[in-house]
Amino acid sequence: MIETGFMPKDNIGRVLSERATRSPYAGKVERARISRVLHDEVGQVISGVGLQLELLRMDSEDRAPETAARVEDIQRLLESALTPLKRLIRELDPVPWSAAGGQVDNRNR
Repeated sequence: MIETGFMPKDNIGRVLSERATRSPYAGKVERARISRVLHDEVGQVISGVGLQLELLRMDSEDRAPETAARVEDIQRLLESALTPLKRLIRELDPVPWSAAGGQVDNRNR
């Protein structure tokens, strides 16, 4: 099994629940932190992979149409992973606040 540094799926809910019960404010802070990590790190990597796949698809359209079609299938699969990730980010932190001055964070969600 490849080590990713991510927590096993079945442990995430337990850890979030434990942390959220410490105090209502601590739970909100922890959910906001997790939302930022998911958006800023995981979401950006997935988006970057999608852009690279698009370039690969465009480069291979004329020379290798079968490859371009397979890349397009992979793009759809990647997008299907990104959609629930975006939903989870919104659920974890429905009103995101920036670290500077408590202004609403207008990142594209």
